[in-house]
Amino acid sequence: MAKDKDETRVVLTGPGDLENWKFSLQVKAKNGDCWNIISGTILPPSPGDNSNRAKAYWKRNSYTANLIVQSVSQSLFSHIREFPDDPHAMYQRLLSVNTGGFEEISDYWDQFNELKMRKGETAMDFIGRFRHVASELKARKDPPSEAQSISTLLKALPDTQDWKDFCRTTRRDIQADDLDFVIREVLREYRQQSRGDKKNDRDGDDDGGNEAMATMGQGKPRGFVAGAPDHTPIFKRPHLKCNLCGGVGHYRSQCPSELWTPGTKSANVADEVHMAGLAISGEDYSGPGVAL
Repeated sequence: MAKDKDETRVVLTGPGDLENWKFSLQVKAKNGDCWNIISGTILPPSPGDNSNRAKAYWKRNSYTANLIVQSVSQSLFSHIREFPDDPHAMYQRLLSVNTGGFEEISDYWDQFNELKMRKGETAMDFIGRFRHVASELKARKDPPSEAQSISTLLKALPDTQDWKDFCRTTRRDIQADDLDFVIREVLREYRQQSRGDKKNDRDGDDDGGNEAMATMGQGKPRGFVAGAPDHTPIFKRPHLKCNLCGGVGHYRSQCPSELWTPGTKSANVADEVHMAGLAISGEDYSGPGVAL
């Protein structure tokens, strides 16, 4: 429990401070309807109400929100940042976060805020990790907002010029904090970069092509028939891995294995979003046209 210089202000830093913090806040908020706003017994005015009574309410509401913010540690701000004008929601979230599982929730928030797309990781695996952490926070009644999720997702992308350009364009095009839109765009951008559709690839940037060729020659795919022509395409990125034969440098839809019949390649990015979601539960989210 932390206190200020005059030893009267209780600051909420974790579950151990909760009861004292609740008592201190209730005492300070008992005047001027502040506690009624916090407890939710007073409803806000209707939208468009410009009466003096409504103006007085919003002034008191702002004061109450500030009262809560000033009484909690900065480490808890991420839990209430989405409720700047709703003291009641702030209070309920802080109660939820600090009544059991506090350390676990904090660990998941650390994972969420520090999320980075790993070198060689596919976009689907990355989105799967992102959704897993977000779902764990949601299960603990402390979910990130859409705006928080979008910001975290874009910041977690690789620090390359292609991805920087992508983030700038996406932030410009996004409307109303549409997380699904951002996820679809990330998957589409990854697919384009992986297939060498970027201009710098077409201009002859090798970007690992020699390494891919060397790696591909180290083994034969499952179902390989001696003497059969090798139609395995050579891609410029060696991290591409076929989820049928285990070979590298090509997608499943281009796999030369006899166990795979080409021609069913998915062009629907929404399918990729669905498959990324399956990664959370550990189900088989491999599919046609997907490099794993």
